[in-house]
Formats: sequence, structure tokens, C-alpha cells
Amino acid sequence: MTMLQPDPAALMAAARARTGLHDFGTADFESALAVLVRAMRDEANLTEAGMAWQLEEHVEALAVRLRMQEWIERSPEILDQPVDRPVIIVGLQRSGTSKLFRNIASDPRWNVLKTWQALQPVPLAMEHDGPDPRIAMAEQWCAERNWMQHVHHFDAQAPEMEALLLKQSFMINHPGRLVPSHRAWCETADFGPVYRHLRRQLQFLQWQNGWAPGRRWILKTPAHLLSLPALVETFPDATLVMTHRHPGSSVGSMLGLVALSQEKSACSVDRARVREEWMRILSLSIERFLAFCATQGANRFVHVRFSDVARRPLAAVEQIYAAAGEEVDGPTRDAILSWHEDHPQHQHGRHRYDIADFGLDRADIDRAFKPYLDRYGGLLD
Repeated sequence: MTMLQPDPAALMAAARARTGLHDFGTADFESALAVLVRAMRDEANLTEAGMAWQLEEHVEALAVRLRMQEWIERSPEILDQPVDRPVIIVGLQRSGTSKLFRNIASDPRWNVLKTWQALQPVPLAMEHDGPDPRIAMAEQWCAERNWMQHVHHFDAQAPEMEALLLKQSFMINHPGRLVPSHRAWCETADFGPVYRHLRRQLQFLQWQNGWAPGRRWILKTPAHLLSLPALVETFPDATLVMTHRHPGSSVGSMLGLVALSQEKSACSVDRARVREEWMRILSLSIERFLAFCATQGANRFVHVRFSDVARRPLAAVEQIYAAAGEEVDGPTRDAILSWHEDHPQHQHGRHRYDIADFGLDRADIDRAFKPYLDRYGGLLD
């Protein structure tokens, strides 16, 4: 097998050869792919294995684009699917977003992205016998990431964030690589095409799964904080949910996750680089959240305490459902409380981290996030 090279044209050619397809639909992802691949080659300090698996992920993301475009050309009615009034959780990384998202997803009224479809949203064949082969592929993918289960547990059949779909845009920050030039490029890039493509993906999944019209999505991805105007331009009727946890905890937890990921993909773990890159990403996320609130109004969000997510889930769910116009009935309460009881915090092990390992102390965090702490400190435990 020919080893993949960090070259955009080569990766696109590999995806075309893999699928036998040619048409990506649009070329609006190509600039991001070029910037990302160049940064991976020149900046990321990846091991040979780390480079190989990340390039393979890019080829598969391109292959998914090709496959989905073929399905849409064959069945253009896919793009008639409405994506109405989604509920989108956009809190900062490590602020309880996954727990809240999966808890709400236990209510069967929602359209929910499962890990196996997040990884492979497009069927690999027109027809197949027995279980969908994408499930077994996802189970293998999850098993290969067992090393991070105490930080983020992957399960092929569990709800998962749409960040796995956004990887097809090549504009998502990834803890397994430090690529400052790509991050800086994304800070001024147009995210409109990213969200228009995400909408197409959700339309395709609704159509593929045969979900009834009117069913709503529950979604979550912290990276949305960096591009809120583009998000709401594409999903103007979305209910946005902001989880609030003191950055002293969420930032330290995220830096620990990045360092752990670097151990698996980089030649060495440079904690100073981890601090520099991810303090920028996290602080800019909050800066853009505050700027969006200043123009759209803080009441554009449902503001949820981390302590409610962790210990009083019904309080958080009732707050969100009220804003979204959904009823919390008896079956919903039972589903929420049952899921919460079955998935206690630290179920898969405790994530231990120390911000001092990254040359930070609590005062550094407080200074970096002072405007946020001044505005929302009353929601932080």
C-alpha cells in the first residue's frame, strides 16, 4: 500500500480512487485542507504513525463527501428535508456539554447523531445483509481510543457530537495536532460553507434514517463558539444552550486532554505549546461568545450551570425544554433520571490534571477570562 503524503491533491486523488467517484459537490473545503495539511507537515511535529492516521482520516472525510454527493445527485429530494428548531449545546470544552447532551438524548423524541453514523454518515453500499457494517467499523474505532475513555468515552451506539461531521470541513481544532497557522487562518475564515454542509449532512441523515418530519435535533459541539454568527445564519431558529463552568476547571481539563492526545500522535509533548495554542482557542471562544451576546442579547442562550448538569439534571433539562417549547412529561423525567443514575461522573475513571504542569496558576486563568468571570461569575460553582 502506498503511504499517504501530506499533499492535498494526493489526498483528494486517494479518496477518488477509494470510492470510484469524482464529484465533491463544491470546492469550498479545498483552501482549509491545503492550510491544514501544510501546517501538519511543517508545525505539528507528528510521529510517522500520527501523521499516517490523521492523513487517513482526511482521506476518509473526503470519501464521505464524495459518497454523499452521489446520493444527493441520485435522490435530490434529500435537500428538501427540513431541519427545524434544533437545540444546540455550545458550551466551552470540558464544561459538561457531553454529559448534558447525552442525558437529553436519552429522551427518544430527539433526532440524535450516534457515533457510528457520525464517523460514516453515508452507507458504504446501496444494500447490505445483516447489521450495517459501519457499526463494526465504529466499534473498532472506539476500541482504538480506549486510552482516553476516562476523558471522553466513545461508544459506537452512543450519542456523539457533530464535530465528527465537521471534520469534513477541515476547519475544526483537533487535540491531536498543534497547528497554529491553521488555527490562525480559521480565525478569519468564512464558516458559512461549513454550516451549510453540516445542514446537508443532517438532511441526509434524516432522510436515510426515515425520521418523521417535525422531529428535532439535539446537537452539541464546543467549537461552535468560534463561529456563532455563521451557526445561527444557517440555523436561525435554533435554541442555543451555554453551559457554565469555572475556566479554572474546564481549561485545565482541556489542556490535560490535549497533552494526552499529543502523547499518542506527536514526537514529544510540549506543554508550553499546548498552553499557548489552547489558551488562545479557549479564550477566543469565550471572547466571541461575549461579543455575540453583546449584539444578539444574552437571552439568545439558555444558560446552564455545570453543577446542575453534574448533580441536578432535571433542573437543567426543564430550563432547556421550557426555552425550546418542549414538555418535560413523565416518560421524559424517567429517561433523564435513569440515564443520569446509570452514568455517574467519573464512570470510566477520573481525569487528573494540574494547570501548573502547563506553567499556569489560577490567577492566570482569572486574568485570561476576566470579562467572562465578571459577567457570569454568579453561575459558576
